[in-house]
Amino acid sequence: MNNKIESYEKSQVKITMELTKEEWTQEVLNAYNKTKGKYSAPGFRKGKVPMGVLISQYGEGLFYEDAINLAFNKYYSEVLEANKDLDIIGPCDIDVENLSEDGLTLVAIAPVKPEFEIGKYKGMNIEKVEYNVEDADIDAEIEKKRENAGRLVDCEGRSAETGDTCNIDFSGSVDGVKFDGGTAAGHDLVLGSHSFIPGFEEGVVGMNIGETKVVTVKFPEEYQEATLAGKDADFEVVLNSLKSKELPAIDAEFVKDVSEFNTIEELREDIRKTLKESNDKKASYETENKILQTICENTTIEIPDAMITNQVENMVKDFEYRLMYQGLNLETYMKYMNTTVEEFSLGFKPEAEKAVKSQLVIDKIIQVEKFEVTDAEVDVEIGKLAESAKKTVEEYKTGLQAQNLEYIKKNALIDKLLVFLKNENIK
Repeated sequence: MNNKIESYEKSQVKITMELTKEEWTQEVLNAYNKTKGKYSAPGFRKGKVPMGVLISQYGEGLFYEDAINLAFNKYYSEVLEANKDLDIIGPCDIDVENLSEDGLTLVAIAPVKPEFEIGKYKGMNIEKVEYNVEDADIDAEIEKKRENAGRLVDCEGRSAETGDTCNIDFSGSVDGVKFDGGTAAGHDLVLGSHSFIPGFEEGVVGMNIGETKVVTVKFPEEYQEATLAGKDADFEVVLNSLKSKELPAIDAEFVKDVSEFNTIEELREDIRKTLKESNDKKASYETENKILQTICENTTIEIPDAMITNQVENMVKDFEYRLMYQGLNLETYMKYMNTTVEEFSLGFKPEAEKAVKSQLVIDKIIQVEKFEVTDAEVDVEIGKLAESAKKTVEEYKTGLQAQNLEYIKKNALIDKLLVFLKNENIK
């Protein structure tokens, strides 16, 4: 078999495979041996009909389709094995260029990792992202702790206000007909939480305990239940009870209840430290993204469609896994959103293209700068993971598989690159 590999449009290669008459004849024979069990003819047992008899009965091309598939699987694999520098990144398109008794010519168009010149990636004078911790941020965290430590107390002598927790009975109807899911008794609702249909909670504000009121709302046009979408509904509401949250005073007792500290000063300092660590991580991440985005803008890459398609599929799978943790599945979600997986996937395409380009840029700079990670650097990363898993390094290592170790090495390599890029580009 002779083969020829040529560059093709949009980061693809054209692989031409020419089989001799003998090679083609052998593949046809292989196809006969593979499929003869399903054929029968007068005077022969099923599976025992000679090849010549079958060809005379059904025609010369009887085994061609199977023979072509066998030939492609064999010779395409041979080409890839002999040309390991070919970075094929997806399935190929196959075409039969020539087919006769004298031989077979197959053409495969395969996507490959694109070749490109990296744009400017050093000396770009990019401003570092920074976030400071303000007193107002600390105050907000303390307020959250007060909210969490608050207790509900009965309200008497006043009507319902935003922020109150009210216990209600309600019964909804559209055009005088009750609908499924529109009725409940003893339901607790926090007014202002926006957990109900728009306008409902506002309608309860001002009600008194024991009062009955009809609250009219309009279901959103995009409401998940199509039979109710965009329709007006009347809810008969009874206010059973009313509670408000009583927040603790910010004193030593409060500090001891919500933390391990004794004074408000110690608590504020601990919050400041925690917020700073969080801000520093966020700023570092955004600075790295800023640098990579600028390098991507400086770089032109002809990205094969297969790479973007693969990335979109991975993103959809990640989304599906997140749904599973919420007790949902992709099919149910698609029905809820009134769309299809195909339409939904299109929304990931711009983000997928950016992700693929960014990864190509990262790999290219690592290649150009000849970055490598040492065993000691990998051990440092394993040590961090072991600590978070509350294991010793040796214990953690025993549970590592080859792909886990490769993943850790890759992350360590990218971390080294990002440190390099920040050192080279931050003002």
